[in-house]
Amino acid sequence: MRRIYKVEGPAPDQTRLVRAATPAQAIRHAVRSDYTATVAAQDDLVALLTAGITVETAGDEPEAV
Repeated sequence: MRRIYKVEGPAPDQTRLVRAATPAQAIRHAVRSDYTATVAAQDDLVALLTAGITVETAGDEPEAV
């Protein structure tokens, strides 16, 4: 069953209503135009790790229900 979820961004004007089967699906839909994901090149890793960006592991946090 699909429900309508209120997906809120960091700013008040970023709130959206999304019809989805799960909260995770609603969030993925909302952020897909703001984010991209590609495999990091070696130069990307060196630059970002040097800048203090840490590697996050997806799936370590419980999925919202």
